[in-house]
Amino acid sequence: MGNVINLNQYRKKREREQKNRQTAANRVKYGRVKAGSRGLAKHRENEEKELAQKTSEPIPLHVNQPHPAETETGEDTEPG
Repeated sequence: MGNVINLNQYRKKREREQKNRQTAANRVKYGRVKAGSRGLAKHRENEEKELAQKTSEPIPLHVNQPHPAETETGEDTEPG
């Protein structure tokens, strides 16, 4: 008797090899040149700057300023 082969494993291995060949060909065909990758980096940088401008900045805490409900002397006002 000959060797027993699992046809599913053979099929999957063949498909993986075909996919690897196709991806290698696509890398050559659609690969980026240095100028293209620099342009992409510049584009990402611009997007990050734009996003940073759109985000809200934290409100600064005024530690030394009295609360608006306090009087000029710094004491709380009580009715009556």
